[in-house]
Amino acid sequence: MQLANVTQVYPSQAFTVLTASGYVVPQRKSALAPKCRAPGLLGVEEGSRVKKGDVVARLESQDVEAAKAQVAANLETARFNLENARAELAMRSSI
Repeated sequence: MQLANVTQVYPSQAFTVLTASGYVVPQRKSALAPKCRAPGLLGVEEGSRVKKGDVVARLESQDVEAAKAQVAANLETARFNLENARAELAMRSSI
C-alpha cells in the first residue's frame, strides 16, 4: 500500500479582496417633465422612490395621435403622387 499527500490549490484570484471608495449610481436614469406643472399631475413627487409597476404619470396621447394622422396623410399623398407618376410614365411610353 502506498501513501500520498493530497492538497488543494486555490487560484490567487479567489482570495483577492477589493477595497474601493466612490458612489453607487444607477445604470439608467429617467427624467420626466410634464408640459405644465400643475399640482397632482404626476403620481409622484421629485426624488420619490418608485418600484416596478408604480404609475409615475399618465401621458396625453393627443400629440402622438396628431403625429400619427399626419404621417398617414403624408403616406397617402406619397401614394397618390406615385400613381400619378406611373400614369404619366405609361402615357408617355404609349406615345
